[in-house]
Amino acid sequence: MRCLLVSVQTGTKAEAPQAQLPAEDVEGTTLLGRIGDRSPARSNGAAENKELQVPTKSAKLQLPLRKEQDVVRQEIESLCRAVAEQLPGGPRICLLGGATSREPHTKAVVEAIAARLAPILPSNAVVLTGGLPGIQETMATTLALHGFTRVVNLVHLGHISGYAGEDLVAGMDAAERRQVLGRVGDVYICIEGGPGVAEEAQIAHARGAVVLPLPCSGGASAGAFGFPQKALERPRFASPEDWAALKDPQRAAEATVDILRGALKEMRQRGGGLADSSPDVMATGPCMGTCAL
Repeated sequence: MRCLLVSVQTGTKAEAPQAQLPAEDVEGTTLLGRIGDRSPARSNGAAENKELQVPTKSAKLQLPLRKEQDVVRQEIESLCRAVAEQLPGGPRICLLGGATSREPHTKAVVEAIAARLAPILPSNAVVLTGGLPGIQETMATTLALHGFTRVVNLVHLGHISGYAGEDLVAGMDAAERRQVLGRVGDVYICIEGGPGVAEEAQIAHARGAVVLPLPCSGGASAGAFGFPQKALERPRFASPEDWAALKDPQRAAEATVDILRGALKEMRQRGGGLADSSPDVMATGPCMGTCAL
């Protein structure tokens, strides 16, 4: 498996030029020839979050016929495999969160989680975001400030995150990117969010990945927008005290890290990820190497 070596970019954001993607780069409905490319407009320095002009939007997720839906499913699975092959082989910790913070305490909670995670994450772990501003940017930036450099931002074609980590193209549009992000992780930390976060959590929970919501942040992570209700129930590796603490902004960060320790310990004991990696729901491989915290 080829690992994607990620780099952290810090400093003041610089203006990134708008770019027009050539027509041949967006023909068809798959990105299998482009997976592993950095977002085409990302500069060497940190760039401002911008949307490039993309003349074609994928309609794969809107095909009505059963046969076409089967093709869509197969293409998404292939896309997930291609993305997964670009990621490091260790545990994959995903952050799901909205582009804006609605609760005044959310940013402080995210910063506290990142500060606690950075020094204790396994050396082969990777943190994945969806390349969105707000909560995800705060997590990536704070991890970088505390020395954790293995951050990969899964973005759709023509989009750049403009913050710490490496951008990896993971779909033609935001809908595809959500499908991929929901399938390539082992653990999903959910903070605030709307329908998009709920959808990603549904995908992840259906395949048996660990979904760790912070109800204190509200939104999808408190059970709204169709968030999987089973994911709000305490998992076996979380203590009742830690699970209850997720509802308290003052204690949520410490509890999140404690629960994550338990999840990764169980992954290590089982010799692989907790999620289903069968072809029908696939996309994450087993957790390789040391997952100890």
